[in-house]
Formats: sequence, structure tokens, C-alpha cells
Amino acid sequence: MSPLEIADKADVSVNVVYRMRRGYMVKMDRFGKVCAVLGISPESVIDYSRLEQRGGKE
Repeated sequence: MSPLEIADKADVSVNVVYRMRRGYMVKMDRFGKVCAVLGISPESVIDYSRLEQRGGKE
């Protein structure tokens, strides 16, 4: 699936998909929508050690 297809199916902007691909933080509701479209569990892709380094922000 292309980023545009994922964004359309998840009802998010394509920029959200691009940010996720680059490893940037996105709002959790949008993150969950993209994960649902891809058929993956959000917990399986969250890097908790990275969140701890950032202080859990964003």
C-alpha cells in the first residue's frame, strides 16, 4: 500500500503517514488509525525506551 492509500483508509493526512515512517511522534489517535489499517498492534511498534529518553512527552 502506498502512503496515500494508507492515509485515505485511515482517514488521516498523508503527512501523518510520512511522519510515522520517519519515526517522528504523531498523535496517538492517528497512530492507532494507521496501525488498524495496517493490521498491526500499536504496542508492537512503540519504542518505549525512546519515549523514556524524551521524558514521555508528545
